[in-house]
Amino acid sequence: DSAIYTNIYIISYNQDPDPGTTDIFGQLLTYWKFNVTLSDATGNGICLPNKNVNCDDKKLCTNGDVCVNGGCVHYCLLTSDCSAKQYCNSVKARLIRDVKRMADLHEVNLAINQYFKNNKTYPTLKSGTYLPGKSISVWPSWQDTLAKDLSIKLPVDPVNKLGVCGGFDTITCWSEQIKKFATDFTLPNILPSGSLAYVYQWLKADKNFQLCTNYETNFKGLDEVNRCDAYKNIDRSASPVITFGADDLSQNEGPFEAYFRIDSKYDIAKNGITIDPIDPAEWRGWMPNWNFAPHSILWYTATADDNVKKLSANKVTLNENSPYAFYTFRVTAKDVNGNVGTTIAKIRICNPKNCEPLNCGQMSDNCGSILVCGDCANGKTCNNSTNTCQ
Repeated sequence: DSAIYTNIYIISYNQDPDPGTTDIFGQLLTYWKFNVTLSDATGNGICLPNKNVNCDDKKLCTNGDVCVNGGCVHYCLLTSDCSAKQYCNSVKARLIRDVKRMADLHEVNLAINQYFKNNKTYPTLKSGTYLPGKSISVWPSWQDTLAKDLSIKLPVDPVNKLGVCGGFDTITCWSEQIKKFATDFTLPNILPSGSLAYVYQWLKADKNFQLCTNYETNFKGLDEVNRCDAYKNIDRSASPVITFGADDLSQNEGPFEAYFRIDSKYDIAKNGITIDPIDPAEWRGWMPNWNFAPHSILWYTATADDNVKKLSANKVTLNENSPYAFYTFRVTAKDVNGNVGTTIAKIRICNPKNCEPLNCGQMSDNCGSILVCGDCANGKTCNNSTNTCQ
């Protein structure tokens, strides 16, 4: 149901088991896979950061990489499918990292609260770090100062990399020249855009602390108190917003194609997008070319942008007695938090007429509008029944 469950499974066998039992046990461990439906629904990702290796018909990729748009990429489901210093951006791999982030911050939080019990204050980090009272898992102070205060070896983010911060150090986003960090710790988005790292800061005025990270997914069940971004401040009841590129999806006879965008605060639930006709009877003349059902002829598919969906259908033709037709339908999107957004769109299929050199007067353009073709010249008059000059 698009929610995270951090279940722990224990399987074991009796002391002095039969060899067949241990064989079965080993097979269970070998073939037991989690979140298989998530993998089936979302597919593979690619290994990041990209190696920036160019390729073409003459220069082929190696090590299982595939040439895509002139560059070698490696498809993956898990980070273990990637080479060293790379990570996989598939939905399953991102979810695995987010669960680890929850576990890591839970353990660090326990250590910080134990420190408070012993010292009657949280770690103040007065020195040994770029900014007093603050540390990030990519900074030296994370292990050299904060970890020593807590008397533990601190975990780091599974990716542990800050986003783009022009003019600052590419790893720490700190400028030694101006003694500043690339962003403001007081803002809702603490880290530069695209960052994946852990943050600790002592909140002196509140006599408290903040421990947070940026998640890579928005599944229900992630500890939102540990978010470093503005996501935790959003309106939880905000509905997904669906928009089309145009109010009137006009097209000639033939293969149909259109795009719509879904902007949602939460991830869209599995099977959370539906497409329904406003008036089913209106669509009867289009069958069997048009059908409202998953994986049928009028349906949506994913694009490179997770928020954009492609709506398409096989070749469609007009009824011989209908020069044009309008057909309306509803798109509904439901997110993992139960919020629902909907919009109505209209398709217009026609083969438009244009004014030919001998045309005159007014006539239908075959698409529901009127063409005005002008007057005749050289003493000719317009035959309104044929819209030609005579």
